[in-house]
Order: sequence, then structure tokens, then C-alpha cells
Amino acid sequence: MTATHFTTVSTPTAPQMASFSQATKVADLIFTSGQVGMNANTSEREETFRDEVHRAIDNLEAVLHAGGSDLSVVVKTTCYLTSMDLYPEFDSLYRERFAAPMPSRSTVQSGLARNFRFEIEAIARVIDE
Repeated sequence: MTATHFTTVSTPTAPQMASFSQATKVADLIFTSGQVGMNANTSEREETFRDEVHRAIDNLEAVLHAGGSDLSVVVKTTCYLTSMDLYPEFDSLYRERFAAPMPSRSTVQSGLARNFRFEIEAIARVIDE
């Protein structure tokens, strides 16, 4: 597949990395890169786990909006936690941000860069072309 078959999505309201796109749109789907609890203006991680999860989902939401989508049409998420001890709090916070019908979800324990404790990526439908 050549680059003409997909477009990249970018927004300054979410952290940007030089080595990958924030998201890629293919047909009527948007595939996001992992979003972390980093403030796009300061490049700092949020202090509390609660704020980190909310910021990561805020960043995800910003990328989705830039690509013509939103949280309501997310069909799949993959969530990364540095410790499964964080799972109960994460699950509660996740439920605050995603409504029924809930997207499919995988949650895995993984090491994350720069001392982040949470990362989320998503696949969503594009609703605004």
C-alpha cells in the first residue's frame, strides 16, 4: 500500500512525536498511535494516575477530532498499564469516558517510555468527512 491510500492526522493539541503519526486514516477508519498522559504544551506527565489517564484520553479525543471522529464511535481500544495493580482505578476512569455500547478493549501490562503508567490507542469510524 502506498502513501496515497491513507492520510496522516495531526493536531497540536496532543503530543507530537517525530518518528510516527498521531493517527492514520484509511477509508472510513482512523487508527491512532498510543496516547499518553502528557501535556502537549509542557511535555510533562500528569502527576496523579487519575490525571494521567484523563489526559491520555483527552489527547486521544483531540487526535480523533482532528481526524473527523470522536470517542462515541471508537470500535476498539488497546490500553497499556505498567502494573495490573492499577487496573481497578483505570477501569473506573475508562468507564467515565466511554459510553455504551462500549468499544472492544484489550488491556495489557507493559513497560512504557518516560515513566508513563498508562497509554491508549484506538480504532474509530470517521464521521466527519
